[in-house]
Amino acid sequence: MMLAQVLSSDRVKAEAVPGRQVDEMLASVASESPDIVFLCGLPPLGVARSHRLYRALRVRQPKLRIMIGIWNFAEDPNQAAQKISGGEEARVMTRLAEAAAEVRSFLGAQPAPAAEAVPPIGIVESNLPAVKDLPDRSAA
Repeated sequence: MMLAQVLSSDRVKAEAVPGRQVDEMLASVASESPDIVFLCGLPPLGVARSHRLYRALRVRQPKLRIMIGIWNFAEDPNQAAQKISGGEEARVMTRLAEAAAEVRSFLGAQPAPAAEAVPPIGIVESNLPAVKDLPDRSAA
């Protein structure tokens, strides 16, 4: 959610989608048709959940730009990227500033002072890892 807030302050349209079932996430992405889907998570569950979402998204939308953030990940992010993407070219970012810079770069946007012109718009979907038995906090 913090990534969406940072990008929104740069006038990039970003929507955080809290942890949901995979089918709900896929339906949300299909209906919104974002420029980017950014999968976010925390260790240790973030890698496994990102892998499931990455594979499901890739099957349904092979050309979709998928970015990955596993925040404060202490292990090798390149190995995590390989696990998540199943060997496809992917990169795992571990810091919020790094992720925001990557999204801005992809969209051709720059951090914008409040009175500047609006950069190109994209949507970032964020998904935090969720344990299946926990209640969905998005309805609260």
